[in-house]
Amino acid sequence: MGAPPVHPDEPRQPPSSHDSSDESDSDEEDEPRHIKWDQDNPLPKNAPAYKHKEREIFLKAEQQKFDTSMQNRALDNYNNALACWESQPGRLPPSLPSVMVAGNLERDNGFWGMLGPGLLYVCKYNVVLAHSEAVGAAHALEGGKAIHPPSSLELQPNPRGFPMNIREITRMVRDICTRQPRWWNLLYLLADFHRIASNVRLEYCDLTMQTAVIRLDDEWADIRAQFDSMDPPDFIPLPQSCLTSNPHNANHSTGLVCPINGTIDQWYHYIAHHMHPGGRSTPSGIGMDTSFQVSIPHTWGYLLSMALSLENDHHGTCSTYSQIFAGIMAHPRWYSLRMDEINLSKGGSTIRIAESSNVLERMEWDAQGRDLSEDDVIKHLAVNGITQAMIDSAYPYGVTFIDRGLSTDSSHADFYLDINQHHHVLLDTYSIPPMIDAHQGWWYPDAHDDFEAPERWVGESSSTSLDCPVFDWFHVGEHYAYEWLAERPPPIGLASCVLSPQSLPLSVDEDVVMDLNMNGTLPITGPNLTLTGNVPCQDGTIAMAIAQMGGSIDASAQVATTHEDFDVGHLTLSVTDNTMQDDHSTFPTTRLDDVVKDSLTEIPKGGV
Repeated sequence: MGAPPVHPDEPRQPPSSHDSSDESDSDEEDEPRHIKWDQDNPLPKNAPAYKHKEREIFLKAEQQKFDTSMQNRALDNYNNALACWESQPGRLPPSLPSVMVAGNLERDNGFWGMLGPGLLYVCKYNVVLAHSEAVGAAHALEGGKAIHPPSSLELQPNPRGFPMNIREITRMVRDICTRQPRWWNLLYLLADFHRIASNVRLEYCDLTMQTAVIRLDDEWADIRAQFDSMDPPDFIPLPQSCLTSNPHNANHSTGLVCPINGTIDQWYHYIAHHMHPGGRSTPSGIGMDTSFQVSIPHTWGYLLSMALSLENDHHGTCSTYSQIFAGIMAHPRWYSLRMDEINLSKGGSTIRIAESSNVLERMEWDAQGRDLSEDDVIKHLAVNGITQAMIDSAYPYGVTFIDRGLSTDSSHADFYLDINQHHHVLLDTYSIPPMIDAHQGWWYPDAHDDFEAPERWVGESSSTSLDCPVFDWFHVGEHYAYEWLAERPPPIGLASCVLSPQSLPLSVDEDVVMDLNMNGTLPITGPNLTLTGNVPCQDGTIAMAIAQMGGSIDASAQVATTHEDFDVGHLTLSVTDNTMQDDHSTFPTTRLDDVVKDSLTEIPKGGV
């Protein structure tokens, strides 16, 4: 490939030294012609004074012409070097997906399915279309026709839709400012590109993405201000296979039907479609990143809480149980420690973790919810054979649940603050708990998941889902387990928390040359369940602030009373029909598939 272009403002290496003869030759070649002519044609000593005056005026005029030409040449060289530098695609970070187009390796503009509404990605050409171009291409695809990018697109400043280098993004901004034809399309494309780049860790961004984040928030702030005032984009009709029920409901008949006796993989699909941060059916504790990948340990904790929660919501007992349950999950080793304290206390009942059973029974509680204590919940977990390893695997769910309660000014803020204080004390001693292998990693959406379903963008009481604060979501590349909550560092007086082996270290920010041998390492499709150790995008520090779930509704607070037991081989989950205030938000039963069931066989019977 050769050496990459160098920015003209950067210092350059001095030229290699040559012998004196070469230097003299170069000096003679660079000497102005009028100086050399004057030296070769000297005036006689007895020449009249006006001759000397004419020679002086002539040489001065020629010197000014020479200086001007040298300045123009230097300016041309600078502009050419700058254009060469701005036209380079840069180097591709190892975890940013790539695609081969016409024999060249390019950044994959599909961005893990992060494109917003009104945009269409054509993977064959690595092109992103917007507005009428996207709608026309969608109709062509639905009719089984081959589509080609508009021929005029090659003449535009953005042949790939999204800018591929700094020169393209600069020209897009120029055309928007001067209101050139198609400037409205450019504005939508630039706005979505900026949103995607802002929701990806910096070491996952290429040069163009970094430029969009920095310059649109600084010198191009006037362009950035126009993003919030844009009208909704043209609606791209969904194929008939994506329509499920009444086309006049709030979700425009899109989305998925809530799993009934469903596998955990079906729950991942449903969560990705209907439980995004900021949605009105998002329960506390759900973890999702900006590419709609679902955190496996968060889902495990949520399903476990839903299966064990009280059968009847009597005087707020369900919400109380959920809060105490999340507090136990968020306290490293506290489940075993508190159980030992109870067993060692005089006159207290002895708690033993029951042998593994194929039935999980809901807790029964006839008193007020405020009378339900943490010890009661611990006893209920032990009766159901819940071990410390299973609790440890739900640690991210517990911390996210508490984080959401503190970030949304919950009426139980004092309770959550006490949990957070105790959380740091235990974390300082025991670090982040290890998780069962089957409960690690992310669930990846496949190519059949339509993440542009309008139920995530319109028809909801909350704001547009991706307009939520950034700490509501995981950024692509962040780890799902973190130590302290959003804007709440460890309390003063505690030693700094020690990273657990599960908390991956900060990856070295080394770029990879965009050559023909480089392929992207983060899959867009493929196996939905991927362990943390096999996913390059897991590199990075522990996320410090995520999952506030602002504007969401806690699923634990709205429960119906239909009880049902069903066998899944290793486990039978006794659950309650949880009815949410949404067209697709009924939670009748929960079935764990072989991924979770196999993990339970690794746990010794009788406790930790």
